[in-house]
Amino acid sequence: QVGGVASMSQLGGLTDRKKKEDDKNAAAKEMIRSASQVSPSAIESVEFSHAESADRPMPRDGLPAVGFLRPGLFCVVSHSGITLGPLLGELAAIELQLCDQAAASELLEDYRPTRFDNYASP
Repeated sequence: QVGGVASMSQLGGLTDRKKKEDDKNAAAKEMIRSASQVSPSAIESVEFSHAESADRPMPRDGLPAVGFLRPGLFCVVSHSGITLGPLLGELAAIELQLCDQAAASELLEDYRPTRFDNYASP
């Protein structure tokens, strides 16, 4: 999240809990460092908070979730990262550059995270 706290995610598979936490945190900090080289002004105010891991991200309905959760926070979650990653990345980049819901891709309309607004929180 630009201008706030960054939560990063990394796939995990390590068995030692302490090593796993150290590795996740190091990987998240490295992602922030790398991103700051690409876009220093967008990353300058980001603070590392914590890292989350998931073996297989999967939205509740099994379909990708792509779009703004709130202003300044965009998500792309998909179990099909290998097959859909290039397309989702391109569409997300376009939407992030435009920062305008009116210019949002019609291809993503059925995959907005807002479709979960009626679900009860776990």
